[in-house]
Amino acid sequence: MMRRRCAAGFTLVELMVVIVIIGVLGSLVALNVTGRAGDAKRMKVRADFGTIKTAAKLFLAEIGRLPETIGELLDPNVDDGRERTRTGPYLDPDIPTRDPWGSDYVYEVRGDRIFLLSCGPDRVAGTADDIASDRESEPPN
Repeated sequence: MMRRRCAAGFTLVELMVVIVIIGVLGSLVALNVTGRAGDAKRMKVRADFGTIKTAAKLFLAEIGRLPETIGELLDPNVDDGRERTRTGPYLDPDIPTRDPWGSDYVYEVRGDRIFLLSCGPDRVAGTADDIASDRESEPPN
């Protein structure tokens, strides 16, 4: 009697099916990851806005006025006209003053409020992709 040997391994069709499945799964993951990069950048802008606003409130508490520019938050030698010890700089130099797309944040003092703006991915102010502080900052107490 002849015995039939059972072949070990996979057939070419089985290997092709596995490769196609891996390719489909890989492309789905890639689409989800690349779609989230824009969301992450927008979230970073919001976090930067919060940090800048907090630094401005500290500046106001110590100096008695809101900073006119973001640069004042980075300067440890702000002249407040009084002889006092300052805690400046108020903003950590590691906190970027540029958005994730490379444009400077727009910082404006409007009366007793702060307004911040990122021009977004197109780097043009006044377009639909701009990210503004959700509302002008409440006056610090």
